[in-house]
Amino acid sequence: MSNAQGTSYNSKAVRLCEQVQDDLLKGRFPAGQLLPTEFELAEQYAVSRSTVRRVLAWLVADGHLLKEPQRGVMVPDSRNGHHQQQVAWVTTGHSENVMECGRGLQNALDPDRCTLATYCSHADLNLYHKLIDQVVAMRPAGIVLQGEGLHLARRPVHNPRALMKSGIPTVVIGGDDHLELSCDRVFASRFYAARKTAQYAVSQGARELALVTLLPPNLAKPMIAELRRTLAVSGRQLPEERIFRFESPRGWSQPPDPYIDTQEQMARLLTDGFRCDTILVDHDYPAVGVLRALLAAGIRVPGETRVISFQKCQVGSASPLRLTTFDHHRYDIGHAAGEILRRRLDGHTGPPEVHRILAADLIAGETG
Repeated sequence: MSNAQGTSYNSKAVRLCEQVQDDLLKGRFPAGQLLPTEFELAEQYAVSRSTVRRVLAWLVADGHLLKEPQRGVMVPDSRNGHHQQQVAWVTTGHSENVMECGRGLQNALDPDRCTLATYCSHADLNLYHKLIDQVVAMRPAGIVLQGEGLHLARRPVHNPRALMKSGIPTVVIGGDDHLELSCDRVFASRFYAARKTAQYAVSQGARELALVTLLPPNLAKPMIAELRRTLAVSGRQLPEERIFRFESPRGWSQPPDPYIDTQEQMARLLTDGFRCDTILVDHDYPAVGVLRALLAAGIRVPGETRVISFQKCQVGSASPLRLTTFDHHRYDIGHAAGEILRRRLDGHTGPPEVHRILAADLIAGETG
């Protein structure tokens, strides 16, 4: 549902979009047949025709449906040779968050052969695993999985046996899926982003630095080591007492609020007297939470404290100009995954491949 960018997660159109996707997965609308008319769908789902029209446009753009000129909207049928094969991308991300990665995926695939269908679980980890099983049952040409956030200790247990037995070419983006699949993978390097972020902080005159991370110690360790190595070159330090590992139990509940946990935990630190001229954060969501807490405490940003995020997300209206963000080149990550999958679809049978994206560039500078 990447084309729902900028739409509130709780809006009627977004809820309808998810309901129609679920009905498609359950086979309520048979493959190879036209959907009911907009008027009929509006009656069935008790919404307006304009809402139906908007949702159908999203689903066509995302590859879940096909627009048939002079006829209507059709459910794709991968068994019918004149229709494109579907590649399913299942992600725990929010729909406003995945556009660049999805664009890279789509551009790497053969447009005359494949169409990309995006399934976002909006931080609902149980739904993510449910979507994987439902997508496998649809037998797409290929599957791309992106389970960001599944490093959380409360992740649901999921047995990927159906996916493993299906033989469907699969590419995993990142290492947080915990599915233990023997398949191709694409990683973005955290330590490289840490190095670039530390170099930028030093160039801006940072003296006292702190780090806020949601990662567990085993995943954060190489990132912290690279931060310290880079800072040491210019005589800066990152002492253990200024490394804060926050939890995010409410951020991954439903409906998701990806900022609230960090905001509340940083607010408590500020109340206890914590101050620092530069706070590094390993993702935009907790970075926005940090920024909100600082502003609520009356601290001028960037005048008194600077907030620098390692990784850029499209956080919409919640993204303030006073946040400096870097990007892991989401387009490049998606494109690399798409290229690997395309080779598999072309018949490549070599062992699983691992690609690492070692790139991070400054995206947005600070303003007052």
